[in-house]
Amino acid sequence: VRYLVSATLETDDDESGIAKQSILGAGRTKAGEHLTVGMQNAADAAKVGVEIVHVGLQGIHPPVEVAEAYQEVIAAVQKKQAAIMNAQAERNTNLISLCGGVKKADELYDLATRYQHAREAEDAGVVQLGRELNGAVANAGGEIFQILTEAQSAAFEKIVLAKATGMRFADQLEAYRAGGDIFLSQHRLAMLEETLPSARKFVVIAEDADAEVYIIDLQKSEEDSLYKLNLDALENMTDR
Repeated sequence: VRYLVSATLETDDDESGIAKQSILGAGRTKAGEHLTVGMQNAADAAKVGVEIVHVGLQGIHPPVEVAEAYQEVIAAVQKKQAAIMNAQAERNTNLISLCGGVKKADELYDLATRYQHAREAEDAGVVQLGRELNGAVANAGGEIFQILTEAQSAAFEKIVLAKATGMRFADQLEAYRAGGDIFLSQHRLAMLEETLPSARKFVVIAEDADAEVYIIDLQKSEEDSLYKLNLDALENMTDR
């Protein structure tokens, strides 16, 4: 009775994650051994001539007045453990999605940390660590590989486009030097064709000294109707 009164009623796991030997859990075996020794010593002191072979604890329940609080503690511990497990599962899922595996993610993190420390310390091995980090990132799977591949494709596209633009400009310059005004006229016409594909176009060729003014009606012509008929001519035809 003295032992149970002085015993603690903690759960088997605390917030630190270190397993305990609670009287209400896995600590029953040790408690039984402790009680066996204590009861044997008490029996020997009383000279009752009894040998205590085994003491077992079963069906231990906290006092009624603290049972509800104890159950709340147990429920809180279970919720905490469930939250920890869910967080670990989500962490593993994210790492697999990013790097293709938890082990790869840990290796990348360790290598990146070493590279950062080497840069801060201005270590001579930072170049080699940088190469290793680039190789590890290039060989990673998941979203990191996808993002890296898309970035490399975009960079290659920009490089090729810039090179093609430069070559095109060089060719245009040569064509301008050879053709002069003809080259400029062709490009103006090509620009009009591209920017105004559905509009009607009229090309008027005139010399510089030509002072004539051309007026072109670009409105859509209407079909013949009563508004356009010559009524005087119709009346004369009727009189005949």
